[in-house]
Amino acid sequence: MIHIALIVLSLGVVLNLKLTLYLLRLVRKAPVGRAASFLLPVGERLPTVRAQALVTGDDVSIAPAEEAIVLLFLFSKCPKCGDTLPEIDRLLHSSRGFGLGMWLVSEEPAWRLKRFLRGTDVASITLRVSRKDYKALNPTWASPSYLFVNHLGEVEAAGNIGDENWLSFCSQIDEMNEVRAGAV
Repeated sequence: MIHIALIVLSLGVVLNLKLTLYLLRLVRKAPVGRAASFLLPVGERLPTVRAQALVTGDDVSIAPAEEAIVLLFLFSKCPKCGDTLPEIDRLLHSSRGFGLGMWLVSEEPAWRLKRFLRGTDVASITLRVSRKDYKALNPTWASPSYLFVNHLGEVEAAGNIGDENWLSFCSQIDEMNEVRAGAV
């Protein structure tokens, strides 16, 4: 009986060691510093990506342009992403006429996106891309997140919706609207 217990105990130790080594290999393969910079790095040029407009089905190119753009990354099954939709819808309307492009980029099926975006105008700025192109823009599939890209096509900021840069962006849009309203 003691021999059987020793064999079972030895097998448990071997299994534990194997799982520990496997976990160690996974941790070593993880990119260093990715937690802080999970999207394209600041200063990097935005790659040209082919997309399809959700509402019209038109082919669109997400590429550096003469205007600054905000790329948004949401996932329909993410509760926090759903909570950000009213804010994004408000910003979409508030930022019109400021020379700023805003796109929600997704690789999800059209039917799922339409259901997720129902009741907002965000569907009008939604672009569907291939999985490969999505990963080129958002390597770790972070959501809800954003990229701020300047008029030269360079990433100026990236992060989670709700972080300090995002709140500063929202504040700037609100201030510009106050100035616009005061000028009328």
